[in-house]
Amino acid sequence: MAPQAILGRWELGLVESVEPVGSGLINATYKATTSQGVFVLQKIHSVIPDATAGDMQVVTSYLSEHGLRVPKIV
Repeated sequence: MAPQAILGRWELGLVESVEPVGSGLINATYKATTSQGVFVLQKIHSVIPDATAGDMQVVTSYLSEHGLRVPKIV
């Protein structure tokens, strides 16, 4: 799914720009500037096994429960 289509699913205001950031092995990362601020979008590459996404959910939930700010996996 294209970053612009993903942004359309959230109430983030008018999209002004979407730019790729770097080149990762696990994620495709984008910087999105909207009328409500700047956001970072990450898409897990399709070659990453589903188990990895589950592991990421467990780790981010644990860190969040212990007071750390972590990315929200959607």
